[in-house]
Amino acid sequence: MENAHGTDEPKRSMPAPGRSITEFIVNSIGEMIITGHYDTTPFPTEDELALQLRFSRTAVRESFKMLAAKGLLSARPRHGTFVQPESEWHLFDPDVLRWLCRRIPSKSSLRHFASLCIVVEPAAAGLAARCSSLPKLGALRESFDRVVRAHEGEDDLFDASMSFHFAVLEATDNPLFMQFRGVVQTALFMAARLRIRLNLNHTPIQYYAAVMTAIQEGDGVNASRSMYRVAQESLLLTE
Repeated sequence: MENAHGTDEPKRSMPAPGRSITEFIVNSIGEMIITGHYDTTPFPTEDELALQLRFSRTAVRESFKMLAAKGLLSARPRHGTFVQPESEWHLFDPDVLRWLCRRIPSKSSLRHFASLCIVVEPAAAGLAARCSSLPKLGALRESFDRVVRAHEGEDDLFDASMSFHFAVLEATDNPLFMQFRGVVQTALFMAARLRIRLNLNHTPIQYYAAVMTAIQEGDGVNASRSMYRVAQESLLLTE
């Protein structure tokens, strides 16, 4: 049975090769929570979910613990297990980010991610201009060439754009900036889906070119300004 959000009811299925039963349950229920299935449907007890999925209570209990660690569930004595509000979700968790990409993108959700990217990515570009190694600059150039080919219809535009954003983060040689890849990917994915829905054009290629040139020339100020323009394109979609 399909709910109003387009998500199927829990049902028996076998985990994909290499995935444990607990991981399968976590992925199934985590996605249903984030895509809104339980907004209007009471969250099941361990017994109910074990019966629905036809897996053991032990596996279901372990999955509840993992989902609680991601901020999606909470349990109280004599009150049972319930879904946490979105403000409690661990939004930097890779699984949570992946599940967020499965729900219909909203301007408010994109605004949250784009607002962070517009702070982080210009800083990353400025740092990359000051300290990038030759191999990292080479990787950045290759990703920019992909963007060029994508605008000419010879590559996937979303994948090429994402590779460029990732290459800028990698070019900082700072592992903390690299940890933002999941956030950037989620923002780009939401923005791409909104552009399709609103029939809007993609980010102009000259914005990417300005970032590329500034980083190559070691111009941190212009690299930051140019990356701000690139990141701003996603934020503008939310107005």
